[in-house]
Amino acid sequence: MVPEVYQVFWAGMADGEFVAEDPAGMVVACCTLSRHAHRMEQHRAELGGFIIAEQHRGSGLARRMVDHLAVFAAREWQCRSLELCVRGGTHAEDAYRGLGFLEWARMVDGLDDRGISYDDVRLHRPC
Repeated sequence: MVPEVYQVFWAGMADGEFVAEDPAGMVVACCTLSRHAHRMEQHRAELGGFIIAEQHRGSGLARRMVDHLAVFAAREWQCRSLELCVRGGTHAEDAYRGLGFLEWARMVDGLDDRGISYDDVRLHRPC
């Protein structure tokens, strides 16, 4: 069973934190969604900090959450694009591509994690 997606807003902020809870009320996934602030980029929303509990990976929950975020961004903020950045060459890059995200920019060795370099990959999909 795929948990329901719930939205929780932080007081006084335009950005939101989204969580999915299992039937017992345990949070099994979370992420943030923010609208770009610059007036020429306000049609774009940024997904960040996406985490899914290991036992719920492969259940369709990621797709359900991303679809929910896209609908929310389009409806509430009139966004046309859902975007994110990811470390290149990782499972996460493949997973997001499987969710319909397409690469629009790549900075070779743009990320450094304790001396290990990764490409900084920017992905997007329509809302």
